[in-house]
Amino acid sequence: MITKLSTEESSKVMYCQAESNYTFIHFEPERLLVKCKTLKAVQEELDKNHFMRVHSKYLINVNYIKEVSEDRHHVKLINGKVLPIARRRRLIFG
Repeated sequence: MITKLSTEESSKVMYCQAESNYTFIHFEPERLLVKCKTLKAVQEELDKNHFMRVHSKYLINVNYIKEVSEDRHHVKLINGKVLPIARRRRLIFG
């Protein structure tokens, strides 16, 4: 059982998605890991220089951002996945 992600593994994490007390960790390429931890707990395990909380349900690896919508409502990742940006977090993308 994996308790903490290695540095190499965490660099391949594209984004994390919260679902109650579970976190779905989406890796590149197309790999999924489900942890029985809150998104906040997973966020504490990851490098804060590379990961950004954009929504209560989403934590993204900034290295995988392809573009941010003009209105800053969504972020598109390099795999084409579009994730919402919470209103109060839109200022991050100034």
